Amino acid sequence: MGVSVFDEKIAYVFGKGFLINQLASHTELFPGAPQNLRIDRLVATTDDTIDHEITLWINNDGNPVPVGTVHLPAGSGFSAAIPPVDLIAALPALGDGVNFYNGGSFHVSDPVAITALKFIYFAVIGAWM
Repeated sequence: MGVSVFDEKIAYVFGKGFLINQLASHTELFPGAPQNLRIDRLVATTDDTIDHEITLWINNDGNPVPVGTVHLPAGSGFSAAIPPVDLIAALPALGDGVNFYNGGSFHVSDPVAITALKFIYFAVIGAWM
Protein backbone atom coordinates (compact mmCIF):
# COMPACT_ATOMS: atom_id res chain seq x y z
CA MET A 1 0.00 0.00 0.00
CA GLY A 2 1.32 3.46 -0.89
CA VAL A 3 1.90 6.37 1.41
CA SER A 4 -1.11 8.60 1.94
CA VAL A 5 -0.86 12.09 0.50
CA PHE A 6 -1.67 13.78 3.81
CA ASP A 7 0.11 11.52 6.30
CA GLU A 8 2.75 14.08 7.28
CA LYS A 9 2.31 16.23 10.37
CA ILE A 10 3.87 19.27 8.75
CA ALA A 11 3.82 20.16 5.06
CA TYR A 12 6.37 22.55 3.65
CA VAL A 13 6.53 24.80 0.63
CA PHE A 14 9.84 23.62 -0.82
CA GLY A 15 9.98 25.78 -3.87
CA LYS A 16 8.25 28.47 -5.79
CA GLY A 17 8.73 30.06 -9.12
CA PHE A 18 7.10 31.79 -12.00
CA LEU A 19 7.16 32.04 -15.77
CA ILE A 20 7.18 35.31 -17.64
CA ASN A 21 7.36 35.45 -21.44
CA GLN A 22 9.47 32.30 -21.71
CA LEU A 23 8.58 30.31 -24.79
CA ALA A 24 9.40 26.59 -24.64
CA SER A 25 12.25 27.12 -22.18
CA HIS A 26 12.44 25.15 -18.97
CA THR A 27 12.27 26.91 -15.63
CA GLU A 28 13.55 24.93 -12.66
CA LEU A 29 11.30 25.35 -9.63
CA PHE A 30 13.62 24.25 -6.84
CA PRO A 31 17.21 23.65 -7.92
CA GLY A 32 19.24 21.17 -5.91
CA ALA A 33 16.37 19.59 -4.00
CA PRO A 34 17.36 17.87 -0.77
CA GLN A 35 17.40 14.09 -0.54
CA ASN A 36 14.43 12.11 0.74
CA LEU A 37 11.83 14.65 -0.26
CA ARG A 38 8.26 13.78 -1.24
CA ILE A 39 6.29 16.32 -3.28
CA ASP A 40 2.52 16.00 -2.88
CA ARG A 41 1.33 19.11 -4.71
CA LEU A 42 2.60 21.37 -7.46
CA VAL A 43 0.07 24.20 -7.57
CA ALA A 44 -0.11 26.59 -10.53
CA THR A 45 -1.96 29.90 -10.67
CA THR A 46 -1.99 32.68 -13.23
CA ASP A 47 -3.18 36.25 -13.50
CA ASP A 48 -3.01 36.02 -17.28
CA THR A 49 -6.12 36.59 -19.39
CA ILE A 50 -5.38 33.67 -21.76
CA ASP A 51 -5.19 29.91 -21.21
CA HIS A 52 -1.84 28.10 -21.02
CA GLU A 53 -0.56 24.56 -21.52
CA ILE A 54 2.03 23.78 -18.84
CA THR A 55 4.45 20.90 -19.44
CA LEU A 56 5.89 19.36 -16.29
CA TRP A 57 9.41 17.90 -16.48
CA ILE A 58 11.21 15.78 -13.87
CA ASN A 59 14.96 16.11 -13.57
CA ASN A 60 16.65 13.46 -11.45
CA ASP A 61 19.97 13.04 -13.26
CA GLY A 62 20.69 16.29 -15.10
CA ASN A 63 18.43 15.48 -18.05
CA PRO A 64 14.84 16.77 -17.63
CA VAL A 65 12.20 14.40 -18.99
CA PRO A 66 8.66 15.57 -19.85
CA VAL A 67 5.95 13.86 -17.80
CA GLY A 68 2.86 15.47 -19.30
CA THR A 69 1.04 18.66 -20.13
CA VAL A 70 -1.75 20.24 -18.08
CA HIS A 71 -4.25 22.90 -19.12
CA LEU A 72 -4.11 26.08 -17.00
CA PRO A 73 -7.23 28.24 -17.54
CA ALA A 74 -6.93 32.02 -17.62
CA GLY A 75 -7.21 33.53 -14.14
CA SER A 76 -6.67 30.22 -12.30
CA GLY A 77 -6.36 30.85 -8.58
CA PHE A 78 -7.13 34.55 -8.91
CA SER A 79 -10.89 34.09 -8.73
CA ALA A 80 -13.13 31.94 -6.57
CA ALA A 81 -14.78 30.74 -9.77
CA ILE A 82 -11.51 29.44 -11.26
CA PRO A 83 -9.48 27.37 -8.78
CA PRO A 84 -5.71 26.86 -8.96
CA VAL A 85 -4.46 23.75 -10.78
CA ASP A 86 -2.48 20.97 -9.08
CA LEU A 87 -0.18 19.62 -11.80
CA ILE A 88 0.59 16.41 -9.89
CA ALA A 89 -3.09 15.56 -9.32
CA ALA A 90 -3.81 16.33 -12.99
CA LEU A 91 -1.24 13.78 -14.21
CA PRO A 92 -2.40 10.26 -13.24
CA ALA A 93 1.04 8.78 -13.98
CA LEU A 94 2.40 10.62 -10.93
CA GLY A 95 -0.07 8.97 -8.53
CA ASP A 96 -0.15 10.57 -5.10
CA GLY A 97 3.13 12.44 -5.51
CA VAL A 98 6.77 12.24 -6.46
CA ASN A 99 9.62 11.01 -4.26
CA PHE A 100 13.11 12.44 -4.74
CA TYR A 101 15.52 10.07 -2.97
CA ASN A 102 18.78 11.50 -4.32
CA GLY A 103 17.84 15.09 -5.01
CA GLY A 104 16.12 16.17 -8.20
CA SER A 105 13.76 18.87 -9.32
CA PHE A 106 10.75 19.86 -11.35
CA HIS A 107 10.97 21.99 -14.46
CA VAL A 108 8.03 23.68 -16.16
CA SER A 109 7.57 25.11 -19.62
CA ASP A 110 4.82 26.76 -21.61
CA PRO A 111 4.69 27.03 -25.42
CA VAL A 112 2.13 29.85 -25.21
CA ALA A 113 3.45 33.40 -24.83
CA ILE A 114 2.50 34.97 -21.51
CA THR A 115 0.79 38.34 -21.77
CA ALA A 116 3.02 41.31 -20.88
CA LEU A 117 3.04 42.12 -17.14
CA LYS A 118 1.31 38.79 -16.33
CA PHE A 119 2.77 35.71 -14.63
CA ILE A 120 2.27 32.02 -14.03
CA TYR A 121 3.08 31.17 -10.41
CA PHE A 122 4.03 27.77 -8.93
CA ALA A 123 4.22 26.44 -5.37
CA VAL A 124 5.89 23.09 -4.61
CA ILE A 125 4.39 21.52 -1.47
CA GLY A 126 5.60 18.36 0.23
CA ALA A 127 7.33 16.82 3.22
CA TRP A 128 10.48 15.02 4.27
CA MET A 129 10.29 11.24 3.96
